[in-house]
Amino acid sequence: LNTMYRLLGRLEMYIHAAAMVEEEDEDEDIAGNTIRHRNSFNGSNSNNNRRLTNRELYQNKLAGDHTKGLQPMADLYQSHILKLGMDIVESRKARLMQPQQQQPPGETNNGKAPPSKKEKNEDSDFCKDLIALHDKFSNVNRETFCNHAYFCRALGESFGKIINMTNVGKFHNAELLSSFCDRVLRGMEKLNQVEVEQISTKIIQLFSYLTDKDIFAETYRVQLAKRLLTINNTTSSSLSSSGNDFEAEKSLISKLKAQCGTQFTSKMEGMLSDLELGAEQRGKFKSALAKEGKPKLDFGVQLLTVGHWPSYKSPENFAVTHEMQAGMEAYKSWYNQYHQNRKIAWVYTQGSANVTAIFANKTYDLTVSTLQAVVLNSFSGGRTLNFDDLKQQLNLEDEQMLRGLLHSLCCGKHRVIAKRSADGKASSSKKISSNDLFMANRKFTSKLRKIRIAMPTLASMEATSAASMAKVEEERKVVIEAAIVRIMKARKTSGHQDLVSEVLKQLTFFGAPNPRVIKRRIEDLIDREYLERSKDEANTYNYLA
Repeated sequence: LNTMYRLLGRLEMYIHAAAMVEEEDEDEDIAGNTIRHRNSFNGSNSNNNRRLTNRELYQNKLAGDHTKGLQPMADLYQSHILKLGMDIVESRKARLMQPQQQQPPGETNNGKAPPSKKEKNEDSDFCKDLIALHDKFSNVNRETFCNHAYFCRALGESFGKIINMTNVGKFHNAELLSSFCDRVLRGMEKLNQVEVEQISTKIIQLFSYLTDKDIFAETYRVQLAKRLLTINNTTSSSLSSSGNDFEAEKSLISKLKAQCGTQFTSKMEGMLSDLELGAEQRGKFKSALAKEGKPKLDFGVQLLTVGHWPSYKSPENFAVTHEMQAGMEAYKSWYNQYHQNRKIAWVYTQGSANVTAIFANKTYDLTVSTLQAVVLNSFSGGRTLNFDDLKQQLNLEDEQMLRGLLHSLCCGKHRVIAKRSADGKASSSKKISSNDLFMANRKFTSKLRKIRIAMPTLASMEATSAASMAKVEEERKVVIEAAIVRIMKARKTSGHQDLVSEVLKQLTFFGAPNPRVIKRRIEDLIDREYLERSKDEANTYNYLA
């Protein structure tokens, strides 16, 4: 037995020594491969589109025998993607600064170039470049690295940093991504149905990296509402008349739902449901009008559920035409037969109207907003009104809104209203003064018979980016507090770190809130006596029923 033990001991020493020699050879091989791939990632080859590594080398050497070399290689891979992403960000920054560089000599900004005042919440080139970059390295992961976890994680982490830590200008990257969706779904990118589906999938891939998902949701909801109401106002029939548009909307919403859950898309789905039900309700209402023989104009109503749609500012007690008032009364009477306990609030800023106008013995069909139609009707019969008279006649207290309406009708492309100064002379100024006189433009002519006059985009008429951000912040408070109360109600007692971690876990779909914000919500709930601090441990909270 002693002899056997001595032999086993020598064998163990021999195996240990052999393993050490083999490990040294392996480390040398790994180091050589890592150096070669470092040169590849750092751009030693002038062709940026060549394969970053050789698939056979990866499969036969690194993946097969030298798994320790994958992590350093993935780190270099991540740094390379991050560098290219930052180049895209710098390109966007250069586009924003370009108008400032064209300013006259001698005018400086103290060495700084602030964003252009004309900056918009859209940058399709920025989004397209990010999508192209993600496509490129997704293909590399699939074709070269066989979707290995290290390289997939490197791609995800690099894009997470690019999208979430590099807001350039006044708008969040979440807003830019949503605005790109808006361009695609409005047909501004001129894509066919298959291409729209493909680009929607790629947009959702970028969306998955966003932490400010709630900002995307609010911006997307406002833009979705505008698209849906525009389609609904320009089509006299139901959803079937624009089925392709709504199918694309439904497809993208379903992708968002799969990514973030039902709660994230409930309002968006509710908006689509309102339009589907609205088509049926309009048919029933028209049948009821036909039986009663009133009113004389073709009057249709789209019913919007308050909780689903964005908040729209609309003038109260606005003096609409007699025909419109008759239609509104008829609809209210019909609607109350089915829903007696519900209240209807009219949103004039989102309606549309078709107006027949005659200028110089030529008839034109004008497509305008409801507010514009009422303003035009005020000048029917050759009447001349000044600003204050028109304001009083329309019962419109918002002077900024009235100025915008008049500007769209007398200073835009189609000047169907003429503007004169107080002394009766023609005015070429595009500013609307309180002393100006307004009347129908008898000299108006156009080669077009059907004319669309755009609604003025005033801050008082649409949800601005600042208002959307304020609303997001308020909603975040409510969502975070609801999550805290839900967790504490189930646990009764929880430590601070455990509570914060659980809140972050539950709100992943909504957008990761800052732990400091969670702490402030906890303190606010303590002040409102939903929670209390433990008397024994300061960092422990108790739930108060």
